Order: sequence, then structure tokens, then C-alpha cells
Amino acid sequence: MVFLFLFSMLVYSTSGFMYFEGEEQGWDWEDCWWWAVVSMTTVGYGDLYPVTMYGRLFVGLPTMLVGVAILGYILSTLAAILMENKLKELRGMSTVESENHIIICRFIELSSTIQLVNELRLDPQTKDTAVVLIDESLEELPKELAECDVTFIKGNPTRDSVLDRANLADSSSVIIQADLSDTDDSDHRNLAIALTIEKKYPEIKTIVHCLSPDNISFFERCGCDSVVCITKLVNQVIAQELQDTGIHKVVSELTSNTHGKQLYVFDVPNGVGTFNEVRETLAQKNVMAIGIRRGERNFMAPNPDYSIKETDKVISISSERITTGVTSHKSVA
Repeated sequence: MVFLFLFSMLVYSTSGFMYFEGEEQGWDWEDCWWWAVVSMTTVGYGDLYPVTMYGRLFVGLPTMLVGVAILGYILSTLAAILMENKLKELRGMSTVESENHIIICRFIELSSTIQLVNELRLDPQTKDTAVVLIDESLEELPKELAECDVTFIKGNPTRDSVLDRANLADSSSVIIQADLSDTDDSDHRNLAIALTIEKKYPEIKTIVHCLSPDNISFFERCGCDSVVCITKLVNQVIAQELQDTGIHKVVSELTSNTHGKQLYVFDVPNGVGTFNEVRETLAQKNVMAIGIRRGERNFMAPNPDYSIKETDKVISISSERITTGVTSHKSVA
């Protein structure tokens, strides 16, 4: 309705200016239309202007007053809509439209979440991947995460409506973080999230943070692709650190994208038959092959004549991600 009124005012100003001023000044319809637009937008170049009393009174004055009022209303309405949409995004009320994005379930605390997002951004495979955060207790997305292009969806990730707003169907993977403020119930609630996701879209890769080693088997049974138990890993690193000082720094470097070399797992190179051939082939790319992953088992430093299957994966250490004909993926085992 407003735009119809704006168009009607533009027609009135153009035709009125042509009627009162066009013949006397020798202007055509294009000139009159230009004057109407310039006057309604308050630009006022001064190249065209009414000189007759009727032109000023019946055309110029209404054009300036009504035109400014209409445009001001339209601009303020658009600004309000933009602000409302931005506010909805920050408060997690929007709907995700991106595809192949990574969903993070649960906001732990700001520094931890920023570190996780930065690790994803530093890897070439996920540096341009959209990140969506789902949390039911967070009131508004922190500006630090907004600056990292993180999208916030407020709600319980076990609810279908919340997962639909996060566009779970078109996501590539889901990270389910443990609730460190409720260690007794965190695994049970994470299991409910994992079951909901695996029931709806079992093809989506799910990585869950489990607090109790006793609960790892439950997540594996429900179909989670990877289960990370920090408690179990910490105990192993502490014991190893006692025996070999400096191991924790080695583990930290090999599992971080911020510095040093990293662990990667990717498809075996084409045309290799033994682990020694794999090692020699990758050495040409400054990549150190340290083992083979077959199914769910890892064979670290196997014999040089260890037979390779086409479905095997190479466990390696390198400064950057490489490809061997098939897209590689980072180890999470």
C-alpha cells in the first residue's frame, strides 16, 4: 500500500511538473521524472526547479512534504525490519538456511567455544564451513561468536522443531558437547540428543563428548560415529607423562591446528600394496605415515611388508592436510 502511494505521488509530481513547467521551460518527460525523484529524495541538485506560482504551490510543495514523509516511513520500516531480524538471530529465533554446516550442541563457556570454532576455521577442510550453535540456556549470542560468523539457535536439541530450525537435514556433522556444570546428568542428556539425531538422520556424522568411560558403549550402540572421553584420555596422558616427560605437549601439538604438525587420517594412496610403499609415497610429500586404520582398529608402526587393503586409512603426521585422490578427514579416534 505504501509503495502504491509512493508510485502515485511520483506520477502526480512528474505529470504536474510537466503540465505547469514543461512547456514553459522546454523540458520533456524525462526531465520532469528526474526532478520528481530528486525532490522526493531531498537531494535537490537545483538543475531543475519550478518557476511558476502554480507549479510551486500545487506540485513542488506537495512533492517535498509528502515525498519526504513517504520515504522516511519506508526507510524507518526497513531499518526496523533489519534490526528485528538481527535481534532474532542474536537471540536464536532465526532459521538456518546454509548447507553442509557443522552443528555444535550446547554452549559450555565462551573461551572454550571460541577455541573450538577457531580450530575448525584453521583447517582447510572446514575453514569456510558454517557453524551453528544450539543451546537452550544461552539468552543471546556473544558478540565474539557473532564476529566468528556463528549462527545461534535457541532451544533443546532433542526437540524436532529446534533441529529443523538448525537445518539438521542439510548439515554435515554434529558435535555434542558435555555439560561440565552437571557432570552427573550430562551423559544421559547427551545420549538423548544423540538418539534423536541418529533416529532422524543416521547418515550425519556425530561426535559426542562423554564424561564417564562407562557410558562410551551406550553412545556407540546408539550409532554415534565417534565418542571422545576426555577423562579416559587425561588419565592415559598423565600416566604416560609420568613415564615420559613431555608427552602431554606432544599430544597437544598433534591435536591442534594452531601450531606445529597434526595427526591426519585419509585414504591410502592409489597403487600401493604394503605399508612400506605407503610410507615411501607419502614421504615425497613430507608426510610421515605412522600407522594404518582398518575398520575400527589402529595398527601403529606395522611391519614394512604389512599388506594394505583398498578400504584402509593412513594414520599420518604432517604440517597440513593432503589428499591422495580422495578427500581426507581428520582423525577423531
